[in-house]
Order: sequence, then structure tokens, then C-alpha cells
Amino acid sequence: MTLEEDRTTSPGGAAAAARLPSLLRRLAFVRLALAGQVLTFAAMVVPILLRRSDQVLILVFASAITVLLTNAAMLAYPFLYPVVRGPRMARVATVWSLVALVVVSAAVVLATPLEPVLDLPSGTFLAAAVLTGTLGLYDMAVTRVVRADDTTGIGLARLYYGVAVLVLTLITSLGPFGPLALTFGTSLAYAVAAAGLAVRRQHWGPRLPRASRSTRRRLRRAYLARSVRPAVASLAGGWTVFLPGLAIPGLGAAAEPWAIVSRICGGFATVLYTIVAPPFEARLSQAVRERRPAEFAAARRRALLLSTAVAVLAVVAGLALAAYSTERDAVAGWFLPLAGATLLFWGPLLAGATINRLPNFLGRDRSRLYWDAGRAVLVTGAFLATSGVTRLIGMGAVLTLSAVLLLPMSRWPAASLPRS
Repeated sequence: MTLEEDRTTSPGGAAAAARLPSLLRRLAFVRLALAGQVLTFAAMVVPILLRRSDQVLILVFASAITVLLTNAAMLAYPFLYPVVRGPRMARVATVWSLVALVVVSAAVVLATPLEPVLDLPSGTFLAAAVLTGTLGLYDMAVTRVVRADDTTGIGLARLYYGVAVLVLTLITSLGPFGPLALTFGTSLAYAVAAAGLAVRRQHWGPRLPRASRSTRRRLRRAYLARSVRPAVASLAGGWTVFLPGLAIPGLGAAAEPWAIVSRICGGFATVLYTIVAPPFEARLSQAVRERRPAEFAAARRRALLLSTAVAVLAVVAGLALAAYSTERDAVAGWFLPLAGATLLFWGPLLAGATINRLPNFLGRDRSRLYWDAGRAVLVTGAFLATSGVTRLIGMGAVLTLSAVLLLPMSRWPAASLPRS
């Protein structure tokens, strides 16, 4: 009998006793994850306080490339691996996603001739390639512990990264290192965190006898075919998130407040994606694999309510800090339009963070591709057709509409589930 079955069939006292170990485990996860997030925030502030803007600039540039490419480079592994069925398919997914990640990361180096044209230091695209590869390794390691419902491992992942990135940021910021040092240091922190998760046995499957060549070929083809649509959708999604940063130079007096809002809301997004969402994704992906619609619906409802509450908090906090950092006489000139843009843009992005991968969990890869591609096209159109704060409002309106469409896509399907 599973824990979930025990909860529904045992008397109240026994059910409470059964829930206690799970509750304590999840509380331990929260402590570990929040500690790691605090250390990560400290690492973000250190190079700014030490006036290493040259290092921060390269890290921001490399991170933009990494955010755009990483999910597609690993064949949308975080979207598919939690719900693939069977240990052999899980192994195939891991091996071929890793191969794809190595190939795409190495290909980033081919853009090196663009460095003089873009006035970038020599080696910038090498640093971006390393960051892409190591972030991919970290995301793959976290995805494996999500599938295993190892909430302690999820918390440790953030803690390992927080400790490593703070130590390495202090070294690179205080030492006599060049502008690439912070990017390479951040890459090493991701690698350290991934290595720390690799030694946990909870996410390692059973030892299997070697499959026949025909079986391996069949599973490989099935996984690669399944990964095409989510990978392309990930590229479109990365572009959608990347594009609004290009709007900052044309915002005039609203540029600095929007940068502050984006920084604060982006920090809340990190909390949602790295701390709040993974435990829900573990429960939701398990419900999909074991075909338990009632458990799926309950977990989805809780996840959506929690991320919506965080979205409201993030929008209010971002606007309050932007107003606080701006001259009082200037606030009236930008506050109302920027508040509307923030609500339309960041509100739906944050509210949907915990259910963002559910369409792929449920096998709706084609719908997800159309959703991401259509959103990217419309956001790009809004960017090109408008200017100033109106540009942010236009892109926000697209994101709000797309968030509404995500709701039915993330519900339990009436017909079939993925067979992989």
C-alpha cells in the first residue's frame, strides 16, 4: 500500500501519522533550498558591490545565450524525463540528452569570430559554451531527483550551488582575474552541484542487463522523435523570455524602474522554478506515470494557487522597490503604465511557473509547440510594432493571453496519456 492510498483509507490518526514523515522531509527540503537561495542572492550582489561590472556584463551576456539554448540542447529533458515510463527508456533519455547537450554546447564556440564585431573579450563564446554545458548538467541532475521524488535532493541541489557559487564569486571578484572569470566560476558552481547530486543513489535506477541492439535502437528513435517538439518549443520559449531585455534602452525614464522590477520578479521566478515547482513536479509526474487523475488534479490546484500568490507578492514588491529607488517627483510619470506592464508581463509568467511543464508531462507536445511558437511570434510582433512602455504592455498582453490558454493544456487529458 502506498502512502497516498494509506491517506485515503486509514482513520484520521493513522493518516496523520503517515503524513508526518513526508511533512518533515519537505520541511527539511525548504530549509536547505532557502539557505541555498540566500547564498545565491549574496553571490549576485558581491560583484556589484566590488564594482566588477566587467565580469557581470559577460555573465549576463553568456546567461542570455544559455537560457535560450539549454532546454533545447538537452532535448527538453526536464519536460520529458519525469514522465517517461520504464527504466530502459529513462536510461536512453539520459544518455542521448547528455550527448545532445555536449554537441550543442560545443557548437556555441563556433560563434567566436563574432567577438570582435560585438566588441566582446576574447573567449566570451567559449565561456558561454561552458556555462551552457554545466547548467544543462545541473538541470539534468535536478530532473533526475525530481523523478525520484527526492525532495531532500532538490533542496541539496540549491544548497550545493549556493555554497559553490558564493565561494567562487568571492574568489573571482577579489582576485586579479579578467572579465570572463565570473562566468567560468558560475559554470564550475553548476558542475559542483551536479556532482554532489550524482552521488545520491535515490535517483539511480535498477541495474539492467544489456538490451539487444534492436531494442536500444527502437527506444532511441522513440525518445528522439518525442523530444523534437518540446525542444523546438523550448527555443521559442527562451526567445520569449529573452526579448524583453532588449526593450530597456528605449524606455526612457521607465528604464531603471523596469530593470529593478525585472530583477526582483526574476528573483521570485528563480525561487518558483528551483524551490517551489520541483516538489510539485515530482508529485505530478508520478501521478501521470501511475495514472492517478485525482492526485494530479489536487496537486495541480495547489501548485497553481501557490505560484499565483507568489506572483502577486513579486509584482507588488518589484513596483514598491522601483518606486522607492526613484525620485518622488518622477514616480508619477512612469508608475501607472509600468504597473500595468508589470502585471501583464510578470504576473502570468510567475503564476504559471509551477504548471509550465504539465502539457509535456501529459503528452501534449504538439499543442505546447504551437503555444510556444505562437507566443514567440506575437511577442516579437509586439516588440517590433511598438515602442517605449507601450512595447512592454503589448508583450505583456500576449503573455497574459497565452497564460489563459495554458490552463486547459495543463489539465488531465480526457483520452490517452503518453506511452513512452
